[in-house]
Amino acid sequence: IDSFIHNVRQINPSPETGLQPVFPGAFSLARMSKRPIRMMGMHGLNHLWNIDGMNVTGRNIKVRAYPYNLCAKSGDEFVESFNKVVGTFGASGEDRADWQAWLNGDAWKEMAANKKKLEEEKESKKIEIAEEPPKQTTA
Repeated sequence: IDSFIHNVRQINPSPETGLQPVFPGAFSLARMSKRPIRMMGMHGLNHLWNIDGMNVTGRNIKVRAYPYNLCAKSGDEFVESFNKVVGTFGASGEDRADWQAWLNGDAWKEMAANKKKLEEEKESKKIEIAEEPPKQTTA
């Protein structure tokens, strides 16, 4: 490991709902330094270091180091992939079924294709609505 960026700014008051906002800074640093991104997730840390202070309520913590480099091509893809993969693990302690597709970029491509398809359908409906003749009213 050349460098490790641990993105903890503060204790998450509700880890079961997922991550606090994720920013693309780690992606930018990795890209500038030409280093791969390998994600890690933690679950249960809130029992050891919790919002109520240093009252330990449990010691069972799971740490997950993902075995593949993230193939993100943009900051947005990094943020979405991190939220999907690490956010799911952090909230539940379990991996998503499609975590590999998020790391290799397939899930992002599929999401982008679906979004484009929805936008095209939405646009075609606008055109259809615009081309409809005005309804005549009878008095």
